[in-house]
Amino acid sequence: MNKYLLPIAALGIIMTSCSGSSTKSADSTVNDTLTHNQTDGTLIAKRYISADLKKFGLLGSVKSAQPIPDDLITTCLNETLDFNEQGKLTTKFLTYYDNRITTDANGYITGTSCQDADGTSWTVTFSKLNDNGWATEGKYETEGPKNKTVVNFTYTYDATDSIGNWTQRTLRGTRTIQPMDYETGDYTIPQPSTPVEKVQTREVIYYQDAE
Repeated sequence: MNKYLLPIAALGIIMTSCSGSSTKSADSTVNDTLTHNQTDGTLIAKRYISADLKKFGLLGSVKSAQPIPDDLITTCLNETLDFNEQGKLTTKFLTYYDNRITTDANGYITGTSCQDADGTSWTVTFSKLNDNGWATEGKYETEGPKNKTVVNFTYTYDATDSIGNWTQRTLRGTRTIQPMDYETGDYTIPQPSTPVEKVQTREVIYYQDAE
């Protein structure tokens, strides 16, 4: 059966809306990640000022996180993330439909899914996270009227800003494509996997920078 004609899998039971509230209030202070003091090397605590900022692994008084457009992986997280001064997420995620996010017991993102008006769907599942809650390993799947694509990938983080938020990371992995057979409406045998590599960058803007 052509999976393209089916709705996104019924993960909604365990998912929350991209713009929905977390299990913790947005203004709760989370303080559970350690980093080294730049002056004497002692361990000090990083502080997430809200549950929403922690969900996205963003430290400090973040006003927005603006990703450079990515033509390899499509998720609702490709949109600019905007927050109010209390750290509450204000982005409405209007580019795609049925945007959803899954989180783990610590409140970090473990997956996203969304779809386009033509029924094309995108799903990302993060299988490993680092101590900051940033994804380090995952799987990307998309199904649409042209093909079905699977990318198994890892992330390495190449650069961070002075606050500690990442500004550049590199995706490395393999991509497998199954073209659509337009006569049957089914996907054909997968083509041989090919390596992929993509540098992803973003700009993080803080409220103190905007003043």
